Amino acid sequence: MELYKLEAYSRLSLEIEFKTYSNDGILLYNGQTSSKSGDFVSLTVKDGLLNSDIIWGAKSRNSQLLDLVDNLFVGFVPGFSKVISLTTGVEHGLNGCIRHLKIERREVNLKYPSSKEILRSYGIGECGGNACSAIPCKNGGTCVSSEHKNFQCQCVEGFSGEKCEIKIDPCSSNPCGEAATCVAVSQGEFTCKCGPQRTGKFCDKPRKDLGDVSIPDFSNSSYLEFPPLQNIKHAFSMEIWFLARSPDGVLIYDGQKLNKKGDFIAVNLANGYVSFVYNLGSGSANITSRHPVSLNEWHSLKISRLRRQGTLKVDNETTIVGKSKPPLTELNLALPFYIGGVPNTRHVHQDSGVIKV
Repeated sequence: MELYKLEAYSRLSLEIEFKTYSNDGILLYNGQTSSKSGDFVSLTVKDGLLNSDIIWGAKSRNSQLLDLVDNLFVGFVPGFSKVISLTTGVEHGLNGCIRHLKIERREVNLKYPSSKEILRSYGIGECGGNACSAIPCKNGGTCVSSEHKNFQCQCVEGFSGEKCEIKIDPCSSNPCGEAATCVAVSQGEFTCKCGPQRTGKFCDKPRKDLGDVSIPDFSNSSYLEFPPLQNIKHAFSMEIWFLARSPDGVLIYDGQKLNKKGDFIAVNLANGYVSFVYNLGSGSANITSRHPVSLNEWHSLKISRLRRQGTLKVDNETTIVGKSKPPLTELNLALPFYIGGVPNTRHVHQDSGVIKV
């Protein structure tokens, strides 16, 4: 829908009431030139969030005035270009309805074709006649309407079917090696739980690092080094059986960077308490057991993480839940995975709790 350009040289006030059937789309866009370069105003929905962008002074760095020459487009921009996609972050128009639009507190008449404020329009229908209005797509799928009240669901990874109702099992092809267990995690991904003698992403490689040692015994400077943990970006789970002779020490550590920053996971003993600590890049989570463990006795430890949420369970105690700080939800690890200690504490994350080897 094309309207007269916004008069917004030094100030702009917009009010809009809408509903959307997809997580991404353009609500309105007004640019400076027909090539879609220069100053612009945009209001979009991106990943389900409302975003507004105003760029001015493109021709003069000292300019504080918004110079809009092209007309205002609502719902979509004809000749949608890569420039608009890059500046707004979305790749298509609104899939939904706009009930009210106010510009500088003035109600815009959106009744088509009777409104004199609408210069041109294309593909406009009555709200409710859209095949996506019933929100038919499941499991985060995006509904795209077509002619004759038909629709198509664009499914997120891990789901399929006409309405994205079928969950794809990534373990159905038996990707893991002999004696390994395949575990499906978020968004169609999987992880392989290897047996005691196998390693690798698919548990297809023999373990040579342990030699004839079946139960490693660690002293203060001991550690085992493995390749970085795999398939842990969105979720993972781990079970550890350990016997401690000291109330302080490192059980596991894996990080992203050598500068004491970045993502990491760590499980430590501090004064006998077990702490599961991790950081996804926007703030650490520290989940600590309610009671200290007894020394010189075997204990079971279970940890897990799904996006920001983590859990810790020691022996038969109640599971403890915690969360890392928003907004980041992915764990990215690039350094070796250490068990029982680390070779040098100068490179571990400053929030990990690893203070000695």
